[in-house]
Amino acid sequence: MVVTNDHVGTHMDAVRHIVPGAGGPETIPLDYCFSDGVILDFRDKPRGYGITAADIDAALEKIGYRLKERDIVLIHTGAGAYNTEERYRTDHAGMTREATLHLISQGVRMMGIDAITFDPPVWAMFERRQFWEAHRVMNEEPYWHLENLCNLDQVGRSHDFKLAALPIKWVNTTAAPVRAIAIVEE
Repeated sequence: MVVTNDHVGTHMDAVRHIVPGAGGPETIPLDYCFSDGVILDFRDKPRGYGITAADIDAALEKIGYRLKERDIVLIHTGAGAYNTEERYRTDHAGMTREATLHLISQGVRMMGIDAITFDPPVWAMFERRQFWEAHRVMNEEPYWHLENLCNLDQVGRSHDFKLAALPIKWVNTTAAPVRAIAIVEE
């Protein structure tokens, strides 16, 4: 017997996490879980920062990449490097509603982050009075995100790799564990 929470370790949030009547991980289309990966580097952003659509565009321009439908975009905040420390809960940037919708408008339906939450940390949400705005996009658009990724710096490139992130097919939970693997061909 394994007793665990569905939001522990690297996991994928299902729409049910935000929309109670929606499907859980068993409804996540696997077509979105294996595709071309893109890592956008936001390690220079201060803790609590809300990543904007302009930040997304600037990061894409910096790596010379144009998004295409079904790319999996990974947000590199640097938090994965200290995921065993207390500051992991508080010291990272996170996605805003605007940035999340911006990615969706470009055909991206799977996203991920190397932090404990896809949004900025809780203290920053209280400071701005904007709560779970990136998560709540699930109310409007079908999209999924990964949380608690690590080792993004070990991929060795910002694009030109495949990402496999298949969730366990749990039924009626709000998330499921994932083993995310970057496949880099030389």
